[in-house]
Amino acid sequence: EYWTPRMFAGSILNLEPGTTYECRFMLSDPDGVEGSAEQTVTVTTRSEPKIYHGGRTLHVYPPGYDGPREGPSFTGLKEAYYGPGGGDWNVVREKPVQPGDVILVHAGLYKADYSDYVNPYNIPFHGTYVLTIDGTEEKPIVIKGAGDGEAIFDGNGAYRLFDVMAADYNYFEDITIRNTDIAFYAGLKEVLGCSGLVMRNCRMEEVGIGSGHKHLFFNLQPALRQLQLFQKKEEENSILSVALDRIRKKYGYGMITPAITLPTVAQA
Repeated sequence: EYWTPRMFAGSILNLEPGTTYECRFMLSDPDGVEGSAEQTVTVTTRSEPKIYHGGRTLHVYPPGYDGPREGPSFTGLKEAYYGPGGGDWNVVREKPVQPGDVILVHAGLYKADYSDYVNPYNIPFHGTYVLTIDGTEEKPIVIKGAGDGEAIFDGNGAYRLFDVMAADYNYFEDITIRNTDIAFYAGLKEVLGCSGLVMRNCRMEEVGIGSGHKHLFFNLQPALRQLQLFQKKEEENSILSVALDRIRKKYGYGMITPAITLPTVAQA
């Protein structure tokens, strides 16, 4: 058992990332205060995660794309992440992604028929991108929309789309995720959980909650450490401002969003 000490806890909002603040706290009580009623402390907020600019840039295109390509280019995310070849069927991976690499996902629809075990996405049977390569805090692995149009990962009804519970410091930016119960499966209590997961400027459509209140969009279980939200700009849409339609139809409780853009950076 763990017993928390007697204490007060709270939050200070609307702070800038990577900034030092002097904070003054004043305690008042109608019955009087024992000891000092005022305390001043200096604190520094965490900096917003940054992309490492000394790694490789890998370009991903959807299957069936026949236009011009930037190199090195790959068909589907798994081929860039784990290297070309047979994907999960390979005993030895060929040139997998390395810490500091940036994978640019070019415009198009990435939607697998996961009942076909030889589909070009290399996500057979379950339709999940199981990602297991670690980046570091200084050199994260970044999966980012290339900026030439919307890069859409459609889960085709899969239970979870990205399983990153064994992949530390993987960043996801500027992509659209839709049609899946759990967008990012980031940890399982008493089993495993990732660190350094970042989701920035991602749009989610028809993304559900796995089970109960412990799952918001990302299945953030207690196995995750140091969850922090970096607010980039104020918008009505936030990670908690969601509609209830689909979850009521499917589960009868909880929260779901038919479409939401995350203006925040979520880091675990």
